[in-house]
Amino acid sequence: MIRSFGIAKKNLGLQSITTFVSLIINTQTFFVLSFFIAFAFLSAHLLNYLESKAQLTVYFQDTVKEDQILDLKNQIASMPEVSDVRYISKTEALAIFLKTYESEPLLTESVDAGVFPASLDIQVYDINDLDKIADFLKKQEGIEEISYFEEALRAFKSLSNGIKYVGLALVSVMLFSSFLIILVLTGITIRDSSEEIKILRLMGATNSYIQGPFFAQTFLISLLSSLFATVLFLGIIPFVEPLVRSKFAGVPIPSVNFLLVLYLFLAEFAINLFISMLGTWVAIKKYLRF
Repeated sequence: MIRSFGIAKKNLGLQSITTFVSLIINTQTFFVLSFFIAFAFLSAHLLNYLESKAQLTVYFQDTVKEDQILDLKNQIASMPEVSDVRYISKTEALAIFLKTYESEPLLTESVDAGVFPASLDIQVYDINDLDKIADFLKKQEGIEEISYFEEALRAFKSLSNGIKYVGLALVSVMLFSSFLIILVLTGITIRDSSEEIKILRLMGATNSYIQGPFFAQTFLISLLSSLFATVLFLGIIPFVEPLVRSKFAGVPIPSVNFLLVLYLFLAEFAINLFISMLGTWVAIKKYLRF
């Protein structure tokens, strides 16, 4: 084991240009993969949050009396799809408006409760049940408007999936490039070590003894490139995180912590090692012909 890593370090030094190119490409690949993983995690978190807040708001005409609205509220609350129903009177709607825009007196000084319709805020367990609730409400009298964000949520899902597919395609191409680079690097190392390999074979060295340094070399490149990619990703986080939080103000987004970074590094290293070891194995089978 120690011998294998010693020879691997020597080989990496001898093929310094190829090693450097391999490290750059692998680091770049797994730096992009870091963003892909972060985006997938963030979009899943946002989607879960939005679905948990799945809400439909129904506004009533001024002619509808409060007891009629409360009666409808009780009917809706009894539905198994509904998790919560909240009645907002005209007065409460005004209070919410005044609190929201308290720093803008020009908007609030001439507004009274008569401007705002009474409404019901309805939350459901499953976003897919919003259509059913909306269809029920459309059959009721005195409904001014029904508002819910299902279309916006579907658009977000579609956009998120589109970006994921593009990102997955890009990462796949880059992973294949990393595979080829490792294959070439191992092939060059085998070629440069051909005389030493012949001597070892004549001395009766086992296949694992000869192959060990090549796999050790791959392990070192995988470890270093995964580490570099994680460090670069951490360096960019302080600039990206405030932008994300300002864009999604009000949504509880988990902070980047040591455990998340550790999981990210381990995931990257595992994928990196698998791809690189596969490239090394193919090169050994092709050039050593055991």
